[in-house]
Amino acid sequence: MSRQIVLAVVGLALVMGAATYMYLRTSHEPQPAQLEEYWPTDAWRSAPPGDLGLDASRLGSMVDHIRRDLPTVDSVLVVRHGYLAVDEYFGSFATEQRHRVFSCTKSVTSTLVGIALDEGLIPGLDSKVLELLPGHEAWNVNQWKESLTLRHLLPMASGIDARDDYPDNWLWLDRMLGAPDPVQYCLDLNVTVQPGSRFKYTNANSHLMSAIIKEVSGVPALDYAREKLFTPLGITDVEWEADVQGVNWGHDRLYMRPRDMAKLGFLFLRGGKWNGEQVVPEGWVSDATTRKMAADIFPGYGYQWWTGDGFYCAMGYAGQFIYVFPSRDMVVVFTGRTSTNFENPRNLIRDYILPSVTG
Repeated sequence: MSRQIVLAVVGLALVMGAATYMYLRTSHEPQPAQLEEYWPTDAWRSAPPGDLGLDASRLGSMVDHIRRDLPTVDSVLVVRHGYLAVDEYFGSFATEQRHRVFSCTKSVTSTLVGIALDEGLIPGLDSKVLELLPGHEAWNVNQWKESLTLRHLLPMASGIDARDDYPDNWLWLDRMLGAPDPVQYCLDLNVTVQPGSRFKYTNANSHLMSAIIKEVSGVPALDYAREKLFTPLGITDVEWEADVQGVNWGHDRLYMRPRDMAKLGFLFLRGGKWNGEQVVPEGWVSDATTRKMAADIFPGYGYQWWTGDGFYCAMGYAGQFIYVFPSRDMVVVFTGRTSTNFENPRNLIRDYILPSVTG
């Protein structure tokens, strides 16, 4: 047999061998499952990360890292294509335990405003705050306070001098919390910057919105949320503390299970629709999560949602997050317990979760 023929036979054998290998590999290696569409009203379903286009090894390394090195993280959930890929709880925190979500409450309050607008309970975003709360007569009224609207409260651009959150190290927060009428207290604060001209994170903005919801709906924000938002999503185990006048704190004091936090993120990921029902207007979802003001902790701020490159999120003190990544069809939830935990979720998303996306 000539050398050319031998080489040809060897080459053919190599080609046939490679083809056989590829056939065996594609025929017998586990393939991503066909995921059934469903709504997690009753419960979330789980799926192997590989079936969701995620690297299981990298996600497992993240969980190991949290258990070993990050004792202030209480939970992490990763939802992709509607299925739980990660659902982990740490330390003494339990799966069915409610967690204080801190300022993630603001995103819920904002969502209720969007629903109330859609129902016609509020005429529009340019409705005057003082007119929406006719049972209160504000002090220290100037032209800027008279011009104050929902369009200013929502993106933290009210100009109210509240000094009740991180920009001022929570200097006056106890004044609002301890006031005999916290809504009146918020209305009486000076408006020292022209509304709409500057971003400044202020809890008073959100509490005024909760008061407006109670005024226009006739029920506290929690009751309105149960009827219009929580019940359609199957969220039944919540607590929302109220001020001494019965107004649920618009900025904080909402307690939810992490899996229910994920439902809120998934609702927004799906454009406000849930199981065939438009729970939140699709236009509101888009507007609320679009940058309205340049911000500080993240690049932008919408209507009580933070915005960034390829994501938006609800965020709370001590590392409470509901991240939504629309282009990746993914929701990520973190809860935590101390102020030192604040940066951990962002780092874990950067170093583990986003790099785990394989397709």
